[in-house]
Amino acid sequence: MKRRLKFNKSAVLTLPVAILIIHFFCPPSFSQAQTDQHEWTTIEQVQVSDQLQEFPSIVHSLEYPILGENDTLSVHEFVQAEELTLIWYFAAWCWNCNQEISNLNKMYQQFGDQGFQILGIGVYSPMEDLETFRQENHVEFPIVLGPSQVKELDTRELTAHYKLRQMVGDQRTWGTPCNIFIHTGDTVTIYAAPGEIREAALQKFIRSRLR
Repeated sequence: MKRRLKFNKSAVLTLPVAILIIHFFCPPSFSQAQTDQHEWTTIEQVQVSDQLQEFPSIVHSLEYPILGENDTLSVHEFVQAEELTLIWYFAAWCWNCNQEISNLNKMYQQFGDQGFQILGIGVYSPMEDLETFRQENHVEFPIVLGPSQVKELDTRELTAHYKLRQMVGDQRTWGTPCNIFIHTGDTVTIYAAPGEIREAALQKFIRSRLR
């Protein structure tokens, strides 16, 4: 299994609000194409608001157990390792996640040695189901266990995943899949894509952000 858990701990990643640019692949509250059960998203830009000022601290304060290993992973350190990181929130039972994973696997294979990496964060799913999901879909990028492993509305609103979705206007009940891109070029840029991204659009986006 190809793994990229190398961390450049000497690098310092800061996300000052002045350079925080949020782009948005529109959620269901925007225009959205409906094909069968797919939740396709199209690119949109969201203006920075006061609410988004805590976005970086939520993302980078996260540390989760690594699926299948007796170790934890710091999102802050992971993001520093490559130029473009996709943080992919998913649930094992989510139909759309099971559709999107094939595109992510392709992108990881195509761009994984060019500065692109993926971190899967499993939410609302038992550890056993996440492991089955990984094996059945031949996932090679690392997956960590999110704080909520049960599908309950009472605990949903307490998760970082829920807070991030609310900040970018995602009003879906469970919000999976949810794609958060962090580009650490000359300035740090964050992109969000609640829903599935078409393969051609995803490939074009990744290629355009890598040097």
